[in-house]
Amino acid sequence: MRKRSMRRRSTAPRSWSIVALALALPLAGCSGGSPNVSQPGVSVLPSAAPGSALLSGLDANDRQKADQARQEALERGAAGTAFTWKSAENSSRYGSVVAGPTYTQSGQNCRQFTQTVYIDGVPQTARSAACRQADGAWRAAS
Repeated sequence: MRKRSMRRRSTAPRSWSIVALALALPLAGCSGGSPNVSQPGVSVLPSAAPGSALLSGLDANDRQKADQARQEALERGAAGTAFTWKSAENSSRYGSVVAGPTYTQSGQNCRQFTQTVYIDGVPQTARSAACRQADGAWRAAS
């Protein structure tokens, strides 16, 4: 006579797989894709380069703070780390810059980055890329 095992098959691996998939799906669009895909209530501009439309609503001091945050994120920011700035004159103007990993293009170190600017609580986001020049400065990638 055959003995039946009383051990039940565990469903833990399958349930963990489902949880992992459920958590990963919302993040699936975060690593690349079209730069013009936006979230509801967020306008996405094609470029975050200095002088772009993203920074046009800021005064000179705030543009300088946004530029400094971008340079810091590109220079020493770990991929995915936000560098923030706030206006000294107006608490409703602030923003952040998040740089991606470094990659090589035409012999230069480059990074993609996302810059978000809030003016009166309205976010605008732009995605762009910059490459380190021979003089050490980061400039918009071509």
